[in-house]
Amino acid sequence: MQSMSAKMKLAITVLGGAILMTLLYFFFLLPLATKLEDLHGQAQRAEIDLTKLKLEEQSYKRAQADYDRISARIADINRLFPVKEELVGIVKELEAAAIASDDTFTLSITDVSEVQADPRQKKEEKPYEIVPNLVNVEVIPYDFQMQGSFRSIVTFLQTLEHQSFFSEIEVISLSSDKTQLTSVDALAATRTGTVNATIRSAFYTERSKK
Repeated sequence: MQSMSAKMKLAITVLGGAILMTLLYFFFLLPLATKLEDLHGQAQRAEIDLTKLKLEEQSYKRAQADYDRISARIADINRLFPVKEELVGIVKELEAAAIASDDTFTLSITDVSEVQADPRQKKEEKPYEIVPNLVNVEVIPYDFQMQGSFRSIVTFLQTLEHQSFFSEIEVISLSSDKTQLTSVDALAATRTGTVNATIRSAFYTERSKK
């Protein structure tokens, strides 16, 4: 056999090298690159999970701090919603404050919820709620009919406004009394200084546990 020429040897060497590189690429480099890509993806997902955990930890710490602040005021919050039976004493305090400024002040109270419970009475619409859908809180509508000086009415409203419990005034109407000067002229009248006031209000109380 004739010995291969230098060119033939070079061609075989180049071809063998190409085949070897191809085999290395498909059986070593490509799987390695795929594995590295998978590891990179896992590292990214782990980093995202770690970031989420850090954010959740921060949220938990903020929530815990908020809870600690709120817990210190739970008693104050509970006092905003007395039980219904306590309303009698509360209303008496309001009346006493007004009478202290005007001994002619009179007050009558109607528990609208009890009136509406009477089947003989006309049903009225549910009173407007400042904060609707409160849990374990009941809205008790009340009507106040008052008569007295303007000062006593204002005193009553100021006392109601500065109470520690949560209440609202939905409607208020005021009118002044008139007295006839003469029986001849029925239109002639003068103000007596007495004010008639009607207030539609509501108290927010703790719902009775059955």
